[in-house]
Amino acid sequence: MDKKQIFAIVAILLFTVSSGILVTQVQAYELDPGFGGGGTTVTTNFCVKVVEKQSSETIQGARVQLIRGITILQTGYTNSHGYFYFDAVTDTGNCYYKIRVYYQDASPTTVDTVVYSEDISGTYHETITCKMNTVHKWAVLVGLGDWDHDKFTTTTGYKDANDWYNRLTSLGFQHIKTLGDGTNNYDDQNKILATKSNVKNAISNVVTSADSNDVVVFVFAAHYGTLGMAVWDTNYYNALTYFTASWFGNQVDQCSANKIFTWIHACHAERFINNANTDMDSHELWMGSCKEDQVSFNDNFRQDFWQYVDSWGGLDGTALELIFDDLSDEYPKTWDGSTMEPVIYDGDTNRWFYL
Repeated sequence: MDKKQIFAIVAILLFTVSSGILVTQVQAYELDPGFGGGGTTVTTNFCVKVVEKQSSETIQGARVQLIRGITILQTGYTNSHGYFYFDAVTDTGNCYYKIRVYYQDASPTTVDTVVYSEDISGTYHETITCKMNTVHKWAVLVGLGDWDHDKFTTTTGYKDANDWYNRLTSLGFQHIKTLGDGTNNYDDQNKILATKSNVKNAISNVVTSADSNDVVVFVFAAHYGTLGMAVWDTNYYNALTYFTASWFGNQVDQCSANKIFTWIHACHAERFINNANTDMDSHELWMGSCKEDQVSFNDNFRQDFWQYVDSWGGLDGTALELIFDDLSDEYPKTWDGSTMEPVIYDGDTNRWFYL
């Protein structure tokens, strides 16, 4: 074959990532090595199409970038048909480009693709199809400041629900269910009562819906004691009306999500973790406000946690273990003769946990 002929190359790159692109199919045209240099102008039009891996349905609103070296040349969002058309790029010589695709502005996955492009007429229109496993982010936020049964004292649990609702919304969590008391203290306008049945249904729905690409957050801020966790309709004297950690742990073991983070702001938080008795797989991270035999007094744990989150610049791109390390330096704290020390249980101490 003549050296100066143009060869069609189909490059299929296969790799696995935590989120984003799993398979990229690239059809490119490669010039003879001696043809692209010496001031030859190469003009390329890039068209990127983003589809969901399993269904092949097009994805609207995926953010895509065209990068040369470390320079971002162009950025845009796919249209209702899953396409984004980059402006024409003109260079002299052979050019290496990188296509970066974000799903709903989550952490990017990059694909390095060689794109030497020119046909006989001087312009070749290239389409790159990115097949993505979309990452869904789920959260169940249980935070109570009041109870239907007047035996329980009021707390600030609704503040935990609000904090996590606002932070997770900013991180792109699409599926958030807030469950609380009968007050209007909640930022989530779709809040429902944290009855035992509602809490269990919300958790079961996430467990059955989340797949191996997804991220799940469970938040509990309420009274916890020997009988279990007090939800909205718990009768102080009736053990059967409490929400139990053992039931929750069974649900966590059934959840196939890529990441599961559980936060407990309650007295005896470590006891909740131990009673859940999960397999503590590598995709799990648990954080509690105090040890098994301690009470969670005042509102220190919540306030201290978010103080260190902000000192790290927010939850986006920050490992939760690093936040906990700074937080734990503030403890133990004492109040009215009681001591409180937060706890962390990490299913994989060799890998940082990010939301």
